[in-house]
Amino acid sequence: MAITCPKCFSSNAENASFCSACQAPLKGGGAIKPLAAFAYLLGFVSAAILLNLEPYNQDPAVKFHARQSIVFSVGWLALNIILLVFIGFAPAFLGNILDYVRGIANLALAVVWVYLMYQALTGVQYRLPLIADWTDSFGT
Repeated sequence: MAITCPKCFSSNAENASFCSACQAPLKGGGAIKPLAAFAYLLGFVSAAILLNLEPYNQDPAVKFHARQSIVFSVGWLALNIILLVFIGFAPAFLGNILDYVRGIANLALAVVWVYLMYQALTGVQYRLPLIADWTDSFGT
């Protein structure tokens, strides 16, 4: 007997946990969703806390979002450090341009950060394309 996804109404296998079309959760997991979103709230700090707390570090959704949060937030921090070093050593005109680029990049990354929290809160395991492989290999 197939399970119908409540979000996109596609048909899935009976033992599926997530929809094959939209990745929405098909069974339970309601109490874990806010914790998966919490993994993104304070970046790598909240993610490290969740990876070390006993009942939560066993849940695959919390582990996935915590690992992705660590990779995402460390990458965001590294990008800012690199740009700030270049801004510090660049001539004034080029430094202003790089500072503007840094502001645009931070705004774009903040939008992605909020989107990742929303996806975790709705129970979707959204994989960021550029860091998905690092997330899978992290902490195994």
